[in-house]
Amino acid sequence: MTTICVKHLYANFRDASHRGVDLKEKLWQAATTYTKRDFGVAMEELKALSQPAYDYLKVIDPSQWTKSSFNTFPKFDLVVNNLSECFNAYILQARDKPIVTMVETIRKKLMRRYQLKREVIDKWENTITPWIVAKFELMHDLSIYFTPTYAGCGQFEIHNASRQYVVDLEKRTCSCLRWDMTGHFTTSNVRAFIALIANNPIYAEDALLESPSHPEWKTSPTGQTNQLQAPVGRVKMLAKQQPSKQSARLMGHHS
Repeated sequence: MTTICVKHLYANFRDASHRGVDLKEKLWQAATTYTKRDFGVAMEELKALSQPAYDYLKVIDPSQWTKSSFNTFPKFDLVVNNLSECFNAYILQARDKPIVTMVETIRKKLMRRYQLKREVIDKWENTITPWIVAKFELMHDLSIYFTPTYAGCGQFEIHNASRQYVVDLEKRTCSCLRWDMTGHFTTSNVRAFIALIANNPIYAEDALLESPSHPEWKTSPTGQTNQLQAPVGRVKMLAKQQPSKQSARLMGHHS
């Protein structure tokens, strides 16, 4: 999948005389939204601001610059080339050397990096990486604004104040498309996940690592499978918690 860095796209967009904070915000909104509906809304709002700016973007293939048209298979949603720029900065000292020396310099840098990572990993006692744990905790805080309704077979309808989503924990999909696109937790699928394991905490670790089929569920010391009982009526919710300061800042940023 070949994508255009939206920072560079915006620079060309601005140089083509499409200037102003409003146009910049709408371009980035169109680039970072996950659904085609939201992309269409952003583009129509940009069109209302400037027809020439709309025409400029309309001729560019959406699959090259907006998340709403990305393929969900690679689990990739970056719209900037920060990764390649970081790598170029990382090998900067080696780039001007002869080929063999350059490769050897990069190899040694990577060996040192891998050893440092191994030392950190050896001290970590959880089976889930620290970054994922921190992300899950943040999404847990934010998920208090969402209410799940169980639909059976691992499917939930998730509501918040303004929108609703369909989450399928078995297929690992969400109608917001963020889970499909990145494979990472979102507030909606975290709330569904919490509702699913509320009375079955032994299921949590496996579900975080992967979504197991019935034969792969953990068994208790007695040898009995910890089966999930479908809730009757509305799913019993966990007690609501006040979001952390970081969560509150995020919610304020997105509101």
